[in-house]
Amino acid sequence: MAVSESRAAMLRAVVLPALVGIPGGVLASLLTSRYPSRGYLSSEYYVGQAFELQVVILFAALLLMPLAHRESQQAGRSIRELCAGIGACALLASLIALAHGVAPVLLIFLLIWMWISLRWQRLELPAFRHGVWMCLGAICGAMAGAILHFQL
Repeated sequence: MAVSESRAAMLRAVVLPALVGIPGGVLASLLTSRYPSRGYLSSEYYVGQAFELQVVILFAALLLMPLAHRESQQAGRSIRELCAGIGACALLASLIALAHGVAPVLLIFLLIWMWISLRWQRLELPAFRHGVWMCLGAICGAMAGAILHFQL
């Protein structure tokens, strides 16, 4: 693989999911800050901050779908397997978010995604695992977007 192909692959596979996730985090934090006590959108209805993190995860996964479609067409991967990986990762991340400490959950997501990002060039990932990796990248980007929204 040439250097330019490697950079393009890294941009497409590492940077784009994180960049797609940032607007998801901003939208999710806008939603939860605008409607703090509105029934099902209330964070008190669920388990404190876990619901807010689940909304961030959901928006990140939804915004990742067009990128997954593009990736399936360019790399010749199965769109069903990519979407299954994204859905499984989003479901698992939402279940992990029910843990009461949010900071360790953020660290776990970030470390897993960084570990996969460092090793992805050496491995030919199946479509399901590639979908999980893309979703983890989008979740990391979405959390950064949510943090950015709360800071501004």
